[in-house]
Amino acid sequence: MEMKTLTKTEIKKLSPRDKRYDVYDDPSGAGGVRGLVVTVQPSGVKTWYLIRKVRGQVERVKIGRAEDFDLERARKKAGRIAGQIAEGRSPAAEKRAIR
Repeated sequence: MEMKTLTKTEIKKLSPRDKRYDVYDDPSGAGGVRGLVVTVQPSGVKTWYLIRKVRGQVERVKIGRAEDFDLERARKKAGRIAGQIAEGRSPAAEKRAIR
């Protein structure tokens, strides 16, 4: 598990590897959000997720692709999702119910 104080430059520097890997946003860094992670696929696609425990289960809630969400926007959306979880809601369960 890699943890870094993410910046726009750090995200651009993340390069693909043979296997998918995650880089966590360091919550002690400037503006860091606990559980915010950028996943880098072997194809080079970078996707934002928020990873939190919801009702005892670890949930990986997709925020969106890094090309569509810059760091600031991903942190804001992660904060909103974390707020929903704190209220006892499960974003993943709500998405499943819509489908």
